[in-house]
Amino acid sequence: RFNKFNLRMPISKKLSYYFLQLSAIAFYTAFVGGLMYFYGEFKFGYLLEAFLFISLFVLCTHTLRYFVIRNDWFSLRFNKLIPRVLIISIFLGIVFFPISVVNAVIWETISWQESFEGANVIYQISVFTLLFLLWSLIYFLFHYISSYQKTLKMTALMNEAELKNLKSQLNPHFLFNALNSVR
Repeated sequence: RFNKFNLRMPISKKLSYYFLQLSAIAFYTAFVGGLMYFYGEFKFGYLLEAFLFISLFVLCTHTLRYFVIRNDWFSLRFNKLIPRVLIISIFLGIVFFPISVVNAVIWETISWQESFEGANVIYQISVFTLLFLLWSLIYFLFHYISSYQKTLKMTALMNEAELKNLKSQLNPHFLFNALNSVR
C-alpha cells in the first residue's frame, strides 16, 4: 500500500520493482558491451561507463519514485499531473547531463570540449528528458492500471454482496409463499 507517510509496498511489487531496475542495468550494460564487441572496439572503460551511467539513471528514477510517493502524485488528476511530470523530467534531464558528462570524462570516453558543444548539450538534455518521461509514463501507467484493477475488483465484490443480500431477501419470501400454499 502506498500512502503519504508509509512507503511500504507488498513484497511481490517490491521484488518486481527492484528486479526490473536491476534488469535495466544488466540489459543496458550487456547491450553496450554487445555493440562494442560487434563493432570491434571493446574497451572495458566504455563498459564501466555504461554500467555507471545506467546505475545513476536508476538512482535518479528511484529518487523520482520516492518524490512522487512522498508528494502523493497518484491522487492527482491528469491535468495537474502531466505538467508536473513534464517539469520534473526536464529538470532531471538538465541535472543528469553534467552527471553523465563527468561519468564519461572519468572513463575517458569523451573529452570536456566534445561534451559541451552547443548542439550536443541540447541533444543530450533532450534525450535524458525523454528517458525520464518514458520512465514516468511506464511508472504511472503501471500504477493507474493496478488501481483500476483494484477498483474493478471492489466493484465486483460490492455487486456480489448486493446480489447475496437480494437473494437472502427473496428466499424467505418464497419460503413463506410455499408454506402458505401448503397450508
